[in-house]
Amino acid sequence: MSDLRARETGRGQPQGGPGGGKAFLTRLGENLRMALQNLRAHKGRSGLVILGVALGVTTLMAMVSVIEGLKGRLESEIMSTETTQIYVTRYDPFTEDQEFSGRKELTLADVHAVEALPAVRYADFMNNFGTVARHGPEKASLMSVTGVTLRYQEVNNDFVEEGRFFNASEFASAKDVCVIGRQPADDLFSGRDPIGRRIRVDEERELTVVGILHKRESIFGALGQNYLVMPITTYDKHFRRYGEPTIIASPEGNENIERAKEEIEILMRIRHKLPPGRENDFHISTQDMVVDFTRQLTGPLTLVGVVLASIGLMVGGIGVITIMLVSVQERTREVGIRMAVGGTKRDILQLFLVESATLTGIGGLVGVVFGLLIGWILHVSMHLPASVPVSYVVGAVLVSAGTGIFFGLYPAVKASRLDPIESLRYE
Repeated sequence: MSDLRARETGRGQPQGGPGGGKAFLTRLGENLRMALQNLRAHKGRSGLVILGVALGVTTLMAMVSVIEGLKGRLESEIMSTETTQIYVTRYDPFTEDQEFSGRKELTLADVHAVEALPAVRYADFMNNFGTVARHGPEKASLMSVTGVTLRYQEVNNDFVEEGRFFNASEFASAKDVCVIGRQPADDLFSGRDPIGRRIRVDEERELTVVGILHKRESIFGALGQNYLVMPITTYDKHFRRYGEPTIIASPEGNENIERAKEEIEILMRIRHKLPPGRENDFHISTQDMVVDFTRQLTGPLTLVGVVLASIGLMVGGIGVITIMLVSVQERTREVGIRMAVGGTKRDILQLFLVESATLTGIGGLVGVVFGLLIGWILHVSMHLPASVPVSYVVGAVLVSAGTGIFFGLYPAVKASRLDPIESLRYE
């Protein structure tokens, strides 16, 4: 009789020996089946626990969906050109204070020198500020006004759709001409042809529109299309007091990015007459550095989402403890019978842990589905980009199940320590 009982409970051979893993899986499957039966038998209280966990995971999935989507969209817009761009500024825009005492200004002559380097294909000179443009009674929203060189289209992958770009003669003579984005064309001219018309910028200067740039999709919506460009010579003539110039260089292929950076650094040190050992009075960065900076910004936002979701999981975890303690009390006699027929403490512990993990695991699955659904609704209704890495989905479900195991451990241990004789007498 004892041998039969040992075989039935899987104790007739060591857990690590042949058949031990199969017996464990068999018991696990049986416990999972019983857990599902118990959840169906107590739909009300089980549903409340599942709801608590689902709310936490839904919050996590919805926030991660939007944050990851925004991050991906920002990165794609930053890396919109085929080759990685190199930026030269007087300071590090991410870490340094904008104190320029003792630092030489970047000039158009620097741009021509940079473009002549062997590892550089194109170079552009850019300066900008924000203002409002007007045409008669019509007014555009706040827009970016940018001075550029003739290389703007190639360097920035932003081409004219209607009309033309300003020419070399207009650039050299600093003519009051500009090329505008699609949004100010719509705002200021309401379907009329803007080419040849004049717009007033910064309440001071009027510029003649010679072209309209191609409409570009942007994470910032209409704001990303609300801009105009003019010759940097014209910008310096009228708006030099605004902004801080930047040299933008495109290398001869991404494989030459480091070589181009080295050549630019050596050139700028020579032009600025910096002796050996003296720090640069300029800063060189790339699109990759900008992408890293955006990741540093979005990383804490994702962490905030995880913390908020953890609060929901804690609520669900407290519900797990409460429900499982009630379940242990209700099933005291069942526990006694299981122990009487050979069930071990580990068997009882596993039975209740599987049940609690099943509760929170189902909540995690429900939360993932609703979180992704909310992200999709935001994407459709508000045109927000949405994306969730598979690792977050798998992680959310595993963490949910782990929450059930953690919070269900105390009730499970309590059940495994019940006295078999006293349990059999329990009514």
